[in-house]
Amino acid sequence: MDFAQRGARVILACRDEEKAKDAARDIITETGSNQVVVRIVDLASFESVRAFAKLINETEERLDILVNNAGQLGGPYRVTEDGYESIFQMNYISHFLLTLLLMDKLKKSAPSRIVNVSSIAHNAKGAALQLDDFKLSKDKFDAYVRYKQSKLAQVVFTRELSKRLEGELSKHFQSIAAVMFDGGYVKCLTIQNALVFTADNFIPVNITR
Repeated sequence: MDFAQRGARVILACRDEEKAKDAARDIITETGSNQVVVRIVDLASFESVRAFAKLINETEERLDILVNNAGQLGGPYRVTEDGYESIFQMNYISHFLLTLLLMDKLKKSAPSRIVNVSSIAHNAKGAALQLDDFKLSKDKFDAYVRYKQSKLAQVVFTRELSKRLEGELSKHFQSIAAVMFDGGYVKCLTIQNALVFTADNFIPVNITR
């Protein structure tokens, strides 16, 4: 909403076309902007992510800000067409892939920003990366634990990407940077379908660069 109010061209990258169009109409009505468009991408499919990135690279003159926000919290165990557990692929791997596919466009549009929406859950109990079974077998699946792992992976990725982009400097500002934040609780289907959070789920957060 804020991007549209500032006059930016806003691309809503969504899986559900009808819901995306509803959201676009709401933003247009609220802001009066005529620069809100819908593009379809399914994060559960690398093919779809690659097709979306190709479309953006070929049709958009510039990309100033990439916001990796979409994700899944909760739901049954499901393996994507690419062979990965769906929560981890949609919350992290596809964001990782999309970011790399759009990196050249972001660099050419500098000063630009990559914004990864993470969660305080990345620092919760049990949020250790499952590196010994990266694709995750069903017997090890727990929806909320997997969500925490995906958000931890996102934090690790953002910190490493930020370090690697430190060399992308101009005289007065960093021309491209990666940042992250906890989006907090909002009214959306993810929260409506999520598990109940309790104080015991979390440990104090202390993030330093």
